[in-house]
Amino acid sequence: MDYTTSAPFDGDTAKAFDLAVSSLTSLGFEIKVKTDTTLVMTGPGMHNTRQSALFGATRIEVRHDAHQLVVNADLSGAEWLAKFAMYFPIGLSLGLSIVFLVVFSLAFENWLWVIPVAAACGGNLLLWLFLGPWMARRIRGRTASAVEVFAKNLAAA
Repeated sequence: MDYTTSAPFDGDTAKAFDLAVSSLTSLGFEIKVKTDTTLVMTGPGMHNTRQSALFGATRIEVRHDAHQLVVNADLSGAEWLAKFAMYFPIGLSLGLSIVFLVVFSLAFENWLWVIPVAAACGGNLLLWLFLGPWMARRIRGRTASAVEVFAKNLAAA
């Protein structure tokens, strides 16, 4: 998923690029291309929501085009974490349901345990069917907002 934003800019491109390099290298980003008009950096990706939201952008390209500073970011780090937040809890609920089914059916002769186990696992599954997509939207939005602020700060400096 790509995200592009721009900000009006008539300043010194070299200073803006130096600010971008110092900001992003402190987060672990690596310079791939640096010319007079283009800066491309790649990052480690996002692994949890406690990291800086800029980790959600695995590739950031900053260009100076016709009185504008254009920032194009590949949000695949945020996309990976968003998918993980949606699918892992659902898979975990289904997996635990299967484990409980096998273990309890071997341990108990009567099947009265099915009701509380089905209620607990089903309730957890229903909760994550709504909570997962909400978290995914928040992760993507937080990363897009961070890229937007990053672009505005570069243009202001």
